[in-house]
Amino acid sequence: MAENEKKTVPSVEGMEAHIDTWRGLIKNKQRGIFAFDELVEIKLKALKKRIYTDFENTAPWKMRECIYKDIGDYEYLYDGWKDLDVGGYWGGNGLSSFFKNKITIPERFEGKKVTLYVYFGGDSLVSVNGVPFQGLDPFRNAVVLTDCAKAGDTYDIDIESYFVWHSNESSLKKLECSFIATTDDEINEIYWDLKAVYNALFMPGMGNDYATLIRESLKEAFQYVDFDEPDFDVFKAKLRMCKKVLYDRVYNNPNYKCMGKLDLIGNSHLDMVYMWAYKEFVRKVGRTHATMLRLMEQYPDFIFSQSQAGMYEEMRVHYPNIFEQVQKRVKEGRWEYIGGMWVEPDCNIISGESFVRQFLHGVRYAEKWFGVTPKTCWLPDVFGNSYCMPQIMKKAGMKYFVTHKMGIWNDTNPWLYNSFWWEGPDGSKVFAAVPPTHFIGSMEPDSLKTNWVKYSDKDTIGESMYCYGWGDGGGGVDNEMLEYVKRYKNFPGLPETKACKIEESLENMRQKAIAAGDKIVTWKDELYLEEHRGVHTTKAALKKANRYCENLFREAEMYAVIAESYGYEYPTEELALAWRKILTNQFHDSLPGTHITEVFGKLMSIYDEVIETGERVRNEALAVIAEHIGYDKNIGKPFALFNSLANAATTKVELDYQDVDIFDENGSKVATQAYTKPNGEKKLVFVAKDIPAVGYKVYYKMPAAKAPAYEESNGKEIENDSFKLVLDDNATLVSIYDKKNR
Repeated sequence: MAENEKKTVPSVEGMEAHIDTWRGLIKNKQRGIFAFDELVEIKLKALKKRIYTDFENTAPWKMRECIYKDIGDYEYLYDGWKDLDVGGYWGGNGLSSFFKNKITIPERFEGKKVTLYVYFGGDSLVSVNGVPFQGLDPFRNAVVLTDCAKAGDTYDIDIESYFVWHSNESSLKKLECSFIATTDDEINEIYWDLKAVYNALFMPGMGNDYATLIRESLKEAFQYVDFDEPDFDVFKAKLRMCKKVLYDRVYNNPNYKCMGKLDLIGNSHLDMVYMWAYKEFVRKVGRTHATMLRLMEQYPDFIFSQSQAGMYEEMRVHYPNIFEQVQKRVKEGRWEYIGGMWVEPDCNIISGESFVRQFLHGVRYAEKWFGVTPKTCWLPDVFGNSYCMPQIMKKAGMKYFVTHKMGIWNDTNPWLYNSFWWEGPDGSKVFAAVPPTHFIGSMEPDSLKTNWVKYSDKDTIGESMYCYGWGDGGGGVDNEMLEYVKRYKNFPGLPETKACKIEESLENMRQKAIAAGDKIVTWKDELYLEEHRGVHTTKAALKKANRYCENLFREAEMYAVIAESYGYEYPTEELALAWRKILTNQFHDSLPGTHITEVFGKLMSIYDEVIETGERVRNEALAVIAEHIGYDKNIGKPFALFNSLANAATTKVELDYQDVDIFDENGSKVATQAYTKPNGEKKLVFVAKDIPAVGYKVYYKMPAAKAPAYEESNGKEIENDSFKLVLDDNATLVSIYDKKNR
């Protein structure tokens, strides 16, 4: 097919419409469309079709639908594979499906870049020749197979798709498009040049002069977009004139300069649980990060930042090929390992020791697997932060703290500071940033402008952090965003923008905050997020289990260390693994209870596993210690009561009922009481006094002394230390005298 011949790309219109619809829904944008704007959009869509210079259909696909039961565990709905062609439907709520195809490069594609365009309507992971390669989602449907094709080469394509979680999903998904194509990079560049200028029309507060500049520039530029030109080379020559107009009139325009700087942070917040279970999070890890790796190949200046050691560990276990590529990108300096914690946990409910363990396991992991030591506590999505955190962060080596929700979610008292020093009760300080816009962000100019307009420290720091990339459910940065990153570096009406790492941005701001002195506020309190206060009480069973585990593992570790001196083998790996499960369960949508029902049951089952481990280790260690206590067996059968607290304790002790007396270590008898529980269990209780701090106290059991069957009396008076009773000749009670309360 000749390059200058007009073509209709198969099914691309439906696919583009689908992507445009999703983009509008997710961004929740409502823009008024006028006649000029509508005309521009029509021309942009027409130009986008010209990017494709040749194509080859790749449908039908082989399909096998299934239920994703757990990580690596699938229940197939039928034997064998079915055919699915473009326009065909698959799935149903909660279902997954595998698709496979073999693609052969035709001779006419020799030496060209070849891209697979396919979209099944769900969130998907594409594997090429058996290796996980890239994700597909509502914002991306293109997979670059090769930059220099060889005719006859074949690619085995396997795709695993999932019915995505959004609540307005239909009951079935459709194969929107399926073809391979060659593309013209120059037309692609000019398309994005035009699109970026067009988007500037929607920047807030720019005035009529600016709008006129953009409109008139687009009108002049589109005069050189001649869709009726039959000669492809002439068509492209005219497009170059279009590009020249845009750069002369807009991109290189010295007017409309805006003070300040935006640091562009490519990221993808990834919730371990939320509207999906943990098993789906694991698949999201593969999809999202395979895509980021492919974008790094296509955009040499792309920098990506990602957090959570627990997330990286799932990547290492389930997607080792992706993990190895990420390690190389971290070493190269283009992938930033951010955040010092194991996960991004709830920061109100967990104990101080849990905070310490989050940093301990998180920093160790980063150093072991990536050779970096994080300096940032990165918690964009947590529901408020405890006042104790600056002290713990400082001791964990953190210099910076970042959270987003304080700036965008408070429902009563607006948060006023985008940059501040956060000081804990002991005087420890870290530099803190609360960016003025969400951690999920597009790269459109109205969003960039909004960030700068809201920024509180224009005059003191003059540099704001702007996060872009799809998040919560992953996805990350897309091609559109990166095309805009290239074009909005020094764009009229916008602050200067620069793609950079999070810690580079924070250090720049920190140095400027130091220079600003007292103009930067010091905050000495918790960060209380009003909007989400209900999470402190919902699903209380999770909170109870977490606190029990925190206390249990303190005891298990303490007694195991003591027992080690008596020959007990300290279970280092077993306790570390259990702690990591506790830390993972503290994720900010797990412990607070902000998740679907399926998640709750799984979390509780994990707590059951962890508690079994903790109690077993604790009891094994106590048994070893107890064997080495000196007892006086002349008193009776010994038993020891241990106190793990840092202070002496007096407490009620409850034993299964035995007909025994209890004696302390001095041989003195201890008062006991027998009683029966409502369920019929008989118990023997006594009060153990002054058990030493982090120590023990020995007690002894002896068979109970038998009381006499009867006792002689004078016949009419019965008396003990407390009462005196008088009877008449018929043994009828005549009087009762309380000797103690007379």
